[in-house]
Amino acid sequence: MAAALGAAAVEHRRSEANFRRSAERALEESAASLGIEVESVVERSLAGGRADAVFNRLVVEWEPPGKLAAHIGHPGNKDAVQQLRRYLRDLAEEERREVDRLVGVACDGVFMIFTRYRIGRWIVDEPVPVDALSAEKLLESLLATRSGRALTAVNLLSDFGPDRPLTRSLARALLDQLDASLGHEPDGLTARMYRQWETFFAVATGVVGAAEELNQDARGRLAAIFGLPERDLDPARALFALQTYFAIVTKLIALLALSLFVEGVDIRVDELKDLDDESLREDLEELQHGEPFRAKNLANAMEPDVFGWYLSVWSSPVRDGLRELLTRLAEYDPKTLEVSPEDARDLLKDLYQGLLPRPVRHALGQYFTPDWLAERLLQEVGYEGQPELRLVDPSCGTGTFLVLAINGLKESLRRSRVPEPEILKTVLSRIVGFDIDPLAVVASRTNYLLALGSLLRAASEPLDVPVYLADSIVGPVQGETLLSAGRLELPTAAGTFALPASVDTDTKLRLVCDRAARGIEQTWAVEEFGRQVTQVCGDSLDDLKVLEQFYEQCLDLHGRGLDGLWPYVLRNAFMPAFVERFDLVIGNPPWVNWESLPQAYRERTMPLWRRYGLFVHGGMAAMMGAGKKDVAMLLSYVASDKLLRDGGRLGFVVTQTVFKTSGAGQGFRRFQIGDLGPDLRIEQVDDMVDLNPFVGAANRTALFTWRKGEKTAYPVNYVLWQRLRPVRINEDSTLEEVDAATRARALVAAPVSAADPTSAWLSAPAELVEPLRRLAEMGDPAYDAHAGVNAGGAIGVYWVSVDGPQDAAGRVPISNLHDIGRTPVVKKYGLVEAKLVHPLVRGSDVSRWNANPSEHILFVQDPVARRGIDEDTMNDRYRGALDFLESFKPVLRRRSGFRRYYTRIVGSRRVELAPYWSMFNVGDYTLRPYKVVWKDQASDFAAAVMPVSDPLPLPNHKVMLVACESDDEAHYLCGALNSVPVRLFVACYAIETQISTHTVTYIHIPKFDAKSGSHQAVADASRRAHAAVAAGLAADQQAVDRAAARIWGLKVTEIEAMRVFFDELRKRDLAA
Repeated sequence: MAAALGAAAVEHRRSEANFRRSAERALEESAASLGIEVESVVERSLAGGRADAVFNRLVVEWEPPGKLAAHIGHPGNKDAVQQLRRYLRDLAEEERREVDRLVGVACDGVFMIFTRYRIGRWIVDEPVPVDALSAEKLLESLLATRSGRALTAVNLLSDFGPDRPLTRSLARALLDQLDASLGHEPDGLTARMYRQWETFFAVATGVVGAAEELNQDARGRLAAIFGLPERDLDPARALFALQTYFAIVTKLIALLALSLFVEGVDIRVDELKDLDDESLREDLEELQHGEPFRAKNLANAMEPDVFGWYLSVWSSPVRDGLRELLTRLAEYDPKTLEVSPEDARDLLKDLYQGLLPRPVRHALGQYFTPDWLAERLLQEVGYEGQPELRLVDPSCGTGTFLVLAINGLKESLRRSRVPEPEILKTVLSRIVGFDIDPLAVVASRTNYLLALGSLLRAASEPLDVPVYLADSIVGPVQGETLLSAGRLELPTAAGTFALPASVDTDTKLRLVCDRAARGIEQTWAVEEFGRQVTQVCGDSLDDLKVLEQFYEQCLDLHGRGLDGLWPYVLRNAFMPAFVERFDLVIGNPPWVNWESLPQAYRERTMPLWRRYGLFVHGGMAAMMGAGKKDVAMLLSYVASDKLLRDGGRLGFVVTQTVFKTSGAGQGFRRFQIGDLGPDLRIEQVDDMVDLNPFVGAANRTALFTWRKGEKTAYPVNYVLWQRLRPVRINEDSTLEEVDAATRARALVAAPVSAADPTSAWLSAPAELVEPLRRLAEMGDPAYDAHAGVNAGGAIGVYWVSVDGPQDAAGRVPISNLHDIGRTPVVKKYGLVEAKLVHPLVRGSDVSRWNANPSEHILFVQDPVARRGIDEDTMNDRYRGALDFLESFKPVLRRRSGFRRYYTRIVGSRRVELAPYWSMFNVGDYTLRPYKVVWKDQASDFAAAVMPVSDPLPLPNHKVMLVACESDDEAHYLCGALNSVPVRLFVACYAIETQISTHTVTYIHIPKFDAKSGSHQAVADASRRAHAAVAAGLAADQQAVDRAAARIWGLKVTEIEAMRVFFDELRKRDLAA
């Protein structure tokens, strides 16, 4: 066909009509030779003009030879595309079809341009030469436009989304069957699979107890899918049932793809619905075990998993729901993915996101990478489909990165005219994924198959779909004891499994595990299994003994009821030890805090945290007291150590906090694998906090890349991304749309402290790093900051409203603010001693140059003893306050902080070491009259001098304070803190939700000297600013900056450059 089109273009280069007739004849004859019947309408009249030809739903615009060009922006190309768009819209309207079911092609015999409408936008491919590849695509387009329902995320959700009757009826039937099975057989097969799922689920999501603590909104949305009152919902069982439904749909989509891309598949979706009940169950059982795929040389495309439980408890409602599901799914045609590769992205991510309500996903910490973000990261690591590069995603989820990489590699190889069988082998050997979540693996393997598409026909020998159910963190390790030396050991929740040194390839691993699975199925004795695997271990009796022990462990687990799953589970789990190292490690690792993981998993990973130097504060203190450690930190190091080759690159989506926090990120910022291992060189960080790519998440998104084997040299490249308009970026936006809606500011980053390379990063323009660092390099800190008064989780008791004037006995009527805080309490009234009731300054009460108390606090702490005022004193002098607190005694004693710091276990009893009304974060500094305060959460750092009154106002725990010796000193410190250099410094290194006491640790403000004219000038500027704000006027910021600049020796030009960049950070330049 390509030859015929080319010849027609040469022969009829001066006659468009003759060329058109010859080209149409070539297309029709080529289609006929393939058995494609075409319904051709030549020069069809449409509202917007006359389309040259409409074949089925393919619109072809034949252009004069030579009109089109290689560059999409050529005028002839633009004109042709505009015509095509108009014809496609008109045809869709005339035939009452969706415009996204149509395809348009412009062709002049030399070039072709394909265009189509998808997800609310026109997609125009780059011009391609008329050759065998483009002719094949034209014929595939012709075939696809006459075929069944397009396999797109939009269509799948319209049929299988959470609000569809089919989904609700089948999901409810599955849940009812699960409840019945767990009730009747608490130790049966279904129950054991359910418990195994809970174990996987807890590690994968960090939700211990399988989501029992879902918030009310999430529980309500989940209950609605099942048509149940919220009070009757068991969230864990409901999630298992819903994930089972998703797994069933996903596996059937995989089967659909196989049967449509490969001939002779024994089980077909369109035939299953018509089978009798028992035959249907048997065929679904075969699908659950992957038999149709194995028969077509795809060895592991589908493997037994926990989601096959429903087949052992076959019920009429489940069976009827499955028949309806099969009927609907049989209408789909995956061939449409060949025509529109943008639809072949992570289809199942979109389906799962649509199926599981957003509040539920977010309560479980499940955030899926938008395609545009994955594309950006692939660009950052330099991946453009190079055939020589091997890539792995160690936490691949539903396969977003894998699918994009497959599409890029396929395109690259096809451009190079590589034969299809070779393309298939190259893709399968180059692009690999691991995940610990069984549902993610089912989805990712199916997405992998869909991305392979017609390449599946080229599988002529058994091949793996290289996505494995494996833990990339706690993987197989070499035995280290005298007895285990030379063995490969895998610690699991079910015990440690070992393989001998003779199992040294993935082929041998597959043989051992396949024989174990067959042995369990056919009830082999251990001796028979040993005979079956002697070819693996040769003459080594020791190795044979290890393999027989491996089989005995699998038999034991099968006896406990996991239906032969463990050989498959173990084969997958061992795979990380059998893959070659990769050129690229890429992905979006789980954003799960270490303390959220199951206790057993925390214990298994503890040695790894220590080995990679991620515990900079030592042991548990690093976890509980010095910031929360993210599992993504650990996976970054483990993947670089175990999976990445020397010189290879890793690119991850992480939280920006790993670069900006003081305690939690310090070990991560060592950038070295252990104490003696390879260095890691940060190449670039992309700060995407302002873009907020994950809808509904408070996560501060960043991308980073590093190279193994090179040392990080500061400053490093740091790109700040900002939205140009206050419009959110959608999850389905394209990368081009995101680029058009944002700006990228090229900055650099370096540790705040030059003396401590692990300190939090300062990110700024290169020319401002040295001036800003000057603020941090003027000696030891002169000031200490502290958090305000902490009620230990009972602010609803201690925070009070004063309801009337003081009486003659010095008491005031109060009522507690019962409905604030995380622990709601009952509203009560009291008459308490006025001396203990102080004005309370909350975070919302603090702004720049102003701190105005809005509530009161009952203050019952002895700042010297650092515990509650003793009981005798309370009885003698503060009886009213004691009576009020006694009414809350159970609440105050249950506070976790009180139990942790003020009690001790003695024998079998918990003994209180301080009065139950004790408070926290109180010292002599708390009651000093002159204080500077700032709130711990602010988009722009703001400090104020606390007013002095009797009784003295006290800041709460969300307000930081520095106690000063005089009013002059307080204003000096406040003026320095409110200057643009300090505000910019804070913005460049701190997280606006964590502006804690470290501000005056990193920013070295010299101790106040009353005799210094420059110090007094800052104090005077601060007083004038406070007075102006109190009068409703604007403070003179420039006067403050000029005075403060002298403290650090900053030049006028440096101050001005800081002010300009500070405006850019806050996007004031865009508002102008």
